Amino acid sequence: MEKSWRWTTSHFPWAIERPFTVVLELKKRAKAQWLNKEKELVQQIEKTHQKLQISRELKQVRKNLASDIETLGATLKGFNIFLMPLLVSIVGICFAFYRQRRLRRR
Repeated sequence: MEKSWRWTTSHFPWAIERPFTVVLELKKRAKAQWLNKEKELVQQIEKTHQKLQISRELKQVRKNLASDIETLGATLKGFNIFLMPLLVSIVGICFAFYRQRRLRRR
């Protein structure tokens, strides 16, 4: 019989204590576990918010990039339609003047 009593007290030290102290100890443990879990959840929420913020910023960057590409395309199209023919015409006229001067010298 003494053996069973030792087993009980060695494995469950709170078995000898008063019931209200056991309850208080259990409350403390539960509160500590709850606080730890709460910290973990808050950290997970913060990480999720950061990921969402990064996702939103990335979406905005993609949108701005697409807009810039479109603007660049329109500018390049304008150069090809208006500026290049003008440039070719000016070069042609300069070459004609050069050739005409060269022929007059002979």
